[in-house]
Amino acid sequence: MGTTRLARNAARLAVLTALVVGIGGPPPWARAQGEVDGFGRWEQGLRRCRIERFPPGGAAVSGAPPGANAAQNCQRLRLDQQLEGLLVVRWVSGAAGGRFASRQLVFAGLLDQASPPLRCNPEGACRPVGAMAVWVSLVAESGFDPRGLALGLPSSRRVQGLCRLEARHFHCEASATDGIRWRAEGSL
Repeated sequence: MGTTRLARNAARLAVLTALVVGIGGPPPWARAQGEVDGFGRWEQGLRRCRIERFPPGGAAVSGAPPGANAAQNCQRLRLDQQLEGLLVVRWVSGAAGGRFASRQLVFAGLLDQASPPLRCNPEGACRPVGAMAVWVSLVAESGFDPRGLALGLPSSRRVQGLCRLEARHFHCEASATDGIRWRAEGSL
């Protein structure tokens, strides 16, 4: 890999980290108040969805953001494409009342060169146009209580992984160097 390509990928990773570190996007109450505009984004409710976190060499256990179980169902999938070649895949689980997100698990990375980017209209509303693969380099987690208040600071980790987004099925998996693994899958 040439020096120019390494520098370009390092710059993309820095931008990606900046976009995701705060888990990106508006605060959870903004959606309830209709303040979310959807620019560069596609979001869909899922019929079946599960997010999990595994300790080194083990089965899913607690340890995700405070107050969130490591293995739980989720309701929504959101794809954010704010910069060319970078894609953020966000899995969202709802709180009991359904008004606020109780947990978000984010996989972020570079869109595979053979994958088409999201197709966006002039107003910025987007949709996927084919199967996509994302080479994941960052996982982030956050949790919110029923009032929409953060349950601590969001956490993010450098990882290696892959997301595959197909017509009706979505799957992400990534591992950190210490052996912690994250997995999310869902279908329309």
